[in-house]
Amino acid sequence: MEDIKFQCVGCGTEVIWTTGEQEYYKAKGFSNPKRCKKCAVARRQEKDAADEEARSRPLPGRRGDREELGI
Repeated sequence: MEDIKFQCVGCGTEVIWTTGEQEYYKAKGFSNPKRCKKCAVARRQEKDAADEEARSRPLPGRRGDREELGI
């Protein structure tokens, strides 16, 4: 197995994916990366923030909705 170069889909930077990283990904059953570490962390933080925002909103049909709507 050799080091692989790929281009980050987030920022376009050329990334070297080392043999050790490839073996780790394979052992864990992960798919090949598409982003550099910086872009991957930023994307994960954006996703986590959106998930947290979605969890903080009440679901339709719940009692909290009636109070907020004045019903």
